[in-house]
Amino acid sequence: MRGHRAVIPKQLRTRILQELHEGHFGVVKMKGLARGFCWWTGIDREIENLAKTCKNCNLERNNPAIVEKHIWEPCAQLFERVHADFAGPFMGKHFFILVDSFSKYPFVYIMKDITAKSAINVCREIFAAFGLPKLFVLDNGPTFTSYQFKQFLSQNGTVLKLIALIMQLQMGKLNVLFKH
Repeated sequence: MRGHRAVIPKQLRTRILQELHEGHFGVVKMKGLARGFCWWTGIDREIENLAKTCKNCNLERNNPAIVEKHIWEPCAQLFERVHADFAGPFMGKHFFILVDSFSKYPFVYIMKDITAKSAINVCREIFAAFGLPKLFVLDNGPTFTSYQFKQFLSQNGTVLKLIALIMQLQMGKLNVLFKH
């Protein structure tokens, strides 16, 4: 034993390496798994060599999975579709950011909190000046999935489209504003 790990004899090392690599995990994951239960001199080097020489891993490494990007239809008028999210905290503050998909104009508000009530108040201010959006695209954050926020949009005839955060970032509207 080496601490809490078993020292593996030479004749079993190949089998242990095969077991570690069965899911074609990367080097870091395999080393982490190995450190949990076994050890031998040069184990890290052997794990690295196994990953480098694995035919399937090399094929996947050279052909990474392609994630299909969601393409939004272009908008024909102001407030046909808006995207919004919170950013922060940054310097102790949160920001509510709403972007009109037609004009690409960003509305940015400093927020005291990120509650549904606060988001609704900001939306009322924007909607009073520019009109009601037809479609409101948001991530699945608790503010936007709350009954209060959904009811507010419904009462104003705005369709709510909740999407995964990754789609919000892919669409290129809000992520431009969040870059440092």
